[in-house]
Amino acid sequence: MTANGLVEVPSDLDEFYDFVQERSWSDGLPVIPPTDARVAAFLASTPRDPDEIVAVLAPASGEATIRAIATNAVMAGCRPEYLPVVIAAVEAIADPAFNLNSVQVDVNAATLAVLVNGPIREAIGMNWGGGALSGRARANATIGRAVRFAMINLGGARSPESDLTIHGQPGCISMCMAEDEDGSPWEPLHVERGFNRADSVVTVAAVTGTQNVLTGIHEPDAMLTLMADSICTMGANTVLLGATGGGPIVSFSRSLADLLARDGLTKADVKRVLYERARKPAAFMPGTKRPDRINQMLIDDGEIRALADEAQPIVFVAGYESPNHTCLMPNYCVSGVVSRQVQFDG
Repeated sequence: MTANGLVEVPSDLDEFYDFVQERSWSDGLPVIPPTDARVAAFLASTPRDPDEIVAVLAPASGEATIRAIATNAVMAGCRPEYLPVVIAAVEAIADPAFNLNSVQVDVNAATLAVLVNGPIREAIGMNWGGGALSGRARANATIGRAVRFAMINLGGARSPESDLTIHGQPGCISMCMAEDEDGSPWEPLHVERGFNRADSVVTVAAVTGTQNVLTGIHEPDAMLTLMADSICTMGANTVLLGATGGGPIVSFSRSLADLLARDGLTKADVKRVLYERARKPAAFMPGTKRPDRINQMLIDDGEIRALADEAQPIVFVAGYESPNHTCLMPNYCVSGVVSRQVQFDG
C-alpha cells in the first residue's frame, strides 16, 4: 500500500490476473489493469469530481467515489464513454429502495439486472436486438460487469465472507441490456417511470436469473396466460414469500409487442392481465399445511398471487424479432426497482 492509499500491483498481465484472483477482486475472468493513465482517461469522460462520493455500498459501507467507480470500470473492460452509465447504476443500487444489503448477502441467487434507455444506448453501441443479454456488445457485457465489480470491491460482497448465495448464477458476471425503443409500440421504460424520452436513464432490478418462455401460440390472450403462469411458478420466491419489492422483468421481442398492440393492448393492459392471472390455488401449493412457510400476504379468495399489484411487472422490449420467445427474469422479492438519469449531453 502506498502513501496515497493506492495498491502497487504486478506489471505482468498474468501476474496481475493472479494477484486480483487471490484477493477476490474479480469474477474469475481476466481483468484489465487499472493503470493511472487508463483511470485518467475514464475520469476525463465525466465532469464530476474524482473524489466525489456518489454512493455508500452495503454491506461493507464502502465509499463509491467517481475515481473508485472508474477504476472498477477499467478492470471490467469498459470504454471511457461507458462511465456515466456505470456511475448512474451505482447510484441506483445504493438507493434504500433497492435493498442492496439483502441482494449482496442473501442465500438466494439474486443478481443485478441493468436496463438502459435513452440516446446514450446508441451513442455507446449498446445492443437491444438479438442476444442482448449474451455479451455480444462490449457495452452490455462490461457495464453490467463494472457495476458488479463495484458491488464486490466497494460493497464487499466476497465469497465466502459475505456473499452467501447457495449456487450463485452466471448472471452475477453481467446482466445488462438496452431497450428497443424504436421497435416498441409502447412508451419506453424510462418514460413510463417519469422521465422524458430524450433523457438517458439506467434502471436496476434484482432478479433470480432468466427463463425462456415459449410463446408459440400467436394469440395474445393465450400468450399472456402462458407468461402469467411462468411468473407464478410454484417454487418462485414471490409465490412462497410475497412480492414486497419490484416485479419480474418481461422482455418481449418487437414482434410479440406488436402482436399485443395490434390487439389493442397497451403496456398498462399487459401489466394488468399479468397481475390478474399470475396466481395459483393455495390448495395446490406444497406446504399449505405450514401457513408460516407460505405467502399469507398475497392470498386472495383461496389463491396465492405472484404479484402484489398491476404496477409490478416491468414490461420491456428487446431481442430478435422472434414471434415465439419471451425472456422472463423472475424478481428477487425484497428488492425494489430504481431508476437514475445518466449525465449525458450527446
